[in-house]
Amino acid sequence: MVEAMSAHQIFYRLLANNTTAGVVNLFVWFSLTFWIFLETNSVLITSLVAGTFIFFGDGFGATFWHGCRP
Repeated sequence: MVEAMSAHQIFYRLLANNTTAGVVNLFVWFSLTFWIFLETNSVLITSLVAGTFIFFGDGFGATFWHGCRP
């Protein structure tokens, strides 16, 4: 028999899941940006990759979800 979870348990599991996903996403993008800098030694290319992360991470997501809300 499976016991029902309380609202607090659901909230904390969702909080842990979102925090983990955010930290992993940030780590992967930082690693990619740093690797590109080491390979190219170009601050311009590095800034383009970082700008892509900011656009798709924050701007694009906010714009997309704002249009989809009822």
